Amino acid sequence: MFVLSCKKTDPTPSGPNRDLLAKTWKLTSSTINGNDLFSTLSSCTTDDLFIYTKDGKYTHDEGTTKCDTSDPQIVETASWSLQQNLLTYTYPDQSVETYLIHQRTATTLKFTFTVSAGGNNISAVSTYTVQ
Repeated sequence: MFVLSCKKTDPTPSGPNRDLLAKTWKLTSSTINGNDLFSTLSSCTTDDLFIYTKDGKYTHDEGTTKCDTSDPQIVETASWSLQQNLLTYTYPDQSVETYLIHQRTATTLKFTFTVSAGGNNISAVSTYTVQ
C-alpha cells in the first residue's frame, strides 16, 4: 500500500521579514515620477494608519480625521504576504496587488509601484514610518 500526504501551506507570513512589517505604519512621503505628492495631500489623508498583523491581516484605517464624516473608519482590508521584496495584498474580492519593497527596517517601509495611465507608465514611491 502506498500513501501520499498533502499539507496545505499556511498563509500566515513567516520569518524575520514578517516581524519587520507586522506593525502600524503612517505615510510620510510620496512621489510620482520623482515629483512630491505628499505635500499636496490633506491632513485627513496623511493621518491614515496602515496596520499589518503577524497573522497576515492588513487594515487601512482612516486615522483620527476622516475626509468625509460619512466615510467608514476602515477603508479596506486584505490579507498580505511577503516573498523576498514583494509585498502582495489579496483583497476580499480576490483581486491582488503586488508592490516592490526597496527599504524595510524596524522604522521605515518604502515601496514602489507602477500604473499605466493614458498609455504612460507612472512610477510612485511611498514611504511609511512606524507608529
